[in-house]
Amino acid sequence: MCGSKAMGGRENPDRNKGRTRLCQADIDSRGGRNSICNYKVMVGKRWLFLVMPNIAIAYRESMTYITPVDATPENIDRISGIFNSMGESIIIEESQYPSATALSCSIAYAMRYVRANVEGAVELGFKAKMAKKIVLQTIKGAVQLLQETDEHPEEAIDKVTTPGGLTIRGLNEMENAGFTSAVIRGLKAGRVK
Repeated sequence: MCGSKAMGGRENPDRNKGRTRLCQADIDSRGGRNSICNYKVMVGKRWLFLVMPNIAIAYRESMTYITPVDATPENIDRISGIFNSMGESIIIEESQYPSATALSCSIAYAMRYVRANVEGAVELGFKAKMAKKIVLQTIKGAVQLLQETDEHPEEAIDKVTTPGGLTIRGLNEMENAGFTSAVIRGLKAGRVK
């Protein structure tokens, strides 16, 4: 991923393979087996950040975790700005990386939900391509609504759920099948120990 044009970087032949030069910062994607983060970021001669983006960085839609290590506020702003230009970033403590790893798995969980929703739509009579378009736009709208309103998801759900209605029946079926607990169990299983 490092060095790709999608990350906004330029190849730097003067550095080891796997590194990209971004705004006077080196990004090293060779974290190694014992490293919990995907990237270490060097400013000047010192490693100052641990960074973990997700695969959506290729489309500038990553949720990236950043941990400053002996960095100045200016360095933090600069590196956060770089990764915010490729999605969103959040500053976390190094001790939070095991949980952050589990949450990074959520991109796959979201894709699994999309797959299940598309399969259900096909069963209801839609062609797969049309079903995928409907599902993706619905999810995109839900994400946008939650980001813009800053509402808790249950508040937004209450707005589209009527007593005795179809939405509450569908939600209850999902809960009876263990939807919420399955998601939570999946997150816990994806946590690095």
